[in-house]
Amino acid sequence: MAITYKPHKSKQTLLIGGQSTTASGGGPIGPFPRYSISREELSTGDGTYIGTKYNIEITGTATLNQDEDQDITVKGNRQMRVQGEALTVMQFDRSEFPTQGNGVLEIAPYGGFGNIINFNDARLTGVSLPEQTEESAGIQSVEYTFSFEAYVDKSANTNGTNTGPAVEAEYKLSSAEESWDISVNDGELFFKDNDPNSSLHKTYTLTHTLSATGLKKYSGLGTLAPNGEAWRQAQKWVQTRLETSETIKTAINTDLMDDSEFWITQFIPINMDGNTNLAIIPDFNTSSPAYKGYNHVRQVNSDLGAGTYGVTETWLISAQDITATHSIETTVDDQKGAFITVSVSSTFQGLDGAGPTDTTVDKYANASTSYSAMKDKFFALAQSVYSESGASGSLRNTKITESFGQNKVAGTITYSVSYNDAEIDLPNALSEDVTVNYDNAEGHNQIIAKIPIIGKSDGPVIQKMNTTTIKSVTATLDAVMKREARSSRPTSAATAILNSYRPTSTSYQQSKTESWNPKTGSYNLQISWEYI
Repeated sequence: MAITYKPHKSKQTLLIGGQSTTASGGGPIGPFPRYSISREELSTGDGTYIGTKYNIEITGTATLNQDEDQDITVKGNRQMRVQGEALTVMQFDRSEFPTQGNGVLEIAPYGGFGNIINFNDARLTGVSLPEQTEESAGIQSVEYTFSFEAYVDKSANTNGTNTGPAVEAEYKLSSAEESWDISVNDGELFFKDNDPNSSLHKTYTLTHTLSATGLKKYSGLGTLAPNGEAWRQAQKWVQTRLETSETIKTAINTDLMDDSEFWITQFIPINMDGNTNLAIIPDFNTSSPAYKGYNHVRQVNSDLGAGTYGVTETWLISAQDITATHSIETTVDDQKGAFITVSVSSTFQGLDGAGPTDTTVDKYANASTSYSAMKDKFFALAQSVYSESGASGSLRNTKITESFGQNKVAGTITYSVSYNDAEIDLPNALSEDVTVNYDNAEGHNQIIAKIPIIGKSDGPVIQKMNTTTIKSVTATLDAVMKREARSSRPTSAATAILNSYRPTSTSYQQSKTESWNPKTGSYNLQISWEYI
């Protein structure tokens, strides 16, 4: 019967007690030690089994080597030999560095029989030398305790039908956690059907958090299993629980260890509920509009020394057919009775439909899609705002100003447009202003003679001639033409407008002048008449 420990690093067989002389590689001399084994089941918070942890305590008495010379009559000679055994215990498994801390621990019966207790990942956690007994007095023997912990039981039970070894979990973990969280996004909204005249809808953030602590996994003495590093075991498990923008809409049918037998109620991440929505949050799968996940991001962290691995992944939950969030501001400007202007300013923040493993984003393309679907609906919004402001007229469906901006890096498009209710008679004109000047319209202007008199200190003699100056009308039109109407000047239509101000009595046109800038669309026409 023997207790042996074979470190994975050195592969050297170390005996713990049960020997009368020091074996190769060391280990205390003395009778077969006592041992105790405790089993602890590791589980998640809901009781899902992760694995098993074993704590093994080996306690024995180290005695002197029978082959070592010692003279009890020499002061300190025997004590020296006992302390040598104490040093053997203290330096157990320290012949190499680093030791890696793991090995195969076997507790075998005498006679070479079966039912060997075997742990292939036993880790030496501590060695203690308690206070010496009165009988030993520190010169007869030394007590010792070796403490081990292990997670893999490779023992084969040969009693009857109780065969082994025990079945291991696929991933070697000491802890595993998974959680979901959903919250409303403040200020990130969208208009249904890309229509600024429809209802506004909320967006949400869905967060999925995974974390695990792994343990080293060995396939044999001195051989680390494929992906056997502790952090890698944690990572492999985390990878099995990751989701995508599509799978968050489907049900999770297994527990954290992928067991479906004791997992009856489905859990749909996007609804934070099962198949029957309990109205805690909206049913994003069946609501109108239906929702999906965008902006899928994974934040990964790993502590190699602690053997931990974690992923936090987030989605922005928005309508599946709306590829951007919208921000729209409208203003009404009353030009002191001349006309009222309504301005609409909008921002389209594109949503990213790419996955977390993609190195490209499609936010800008999605912003552009939403912008294209909405931009021609702004006039109806402006007309609605115009009416709500109390104005009684009607806006012209002509864009007075228009601006477009893009930020492809941020995935945003900005667009502004304005309309007004100015009365425009000139076709294809953006703006129009008519000014009419009347000279002597009432005939009250008098013609007088001013006759200077030599020596007359109070000025010339003024004599009324009983007649008046000519009456005249001068009409001026200023306009800015639309970009698409700048190939020629609008003379005919502008003349017709000004002719409406021609005197109704006998009149004579005295001048007609035009100025035209085909680059800017600025146009000016002036006509003068004289009449009696």
